[in-house]
Amino acid sequence: MSAINEIINPLKVREMIRWLIAAQSKLKDIYLARDQIAKAQTAYKVYQAFGNQTQMDAMHKLAEDVRKKLESNIPPN
Repeated sequence: MSAINEIINPLKVREMIRWLIAAQSKLKDIYLARDQIAKAQTAYKVYQAFGNQTQMDAMHKLAEDVRKKLESNIPPN
């Protein structure tokens, strides 16, 4: 089978589409996690300005939990 036929093989195309959809989903999850971390960091600084240690601790824990979730989804090299 020639390289052109290999590229346009319907089974290969379906496989590539599934892979792209999975990759897009993972990228969306990463974006949402980073956004959540950024919001927690911003809230932490606001609570820090007002001396609210309880909320600072909660925001720190939230950011750490999201970081751990991100790390657990990274495949080893």
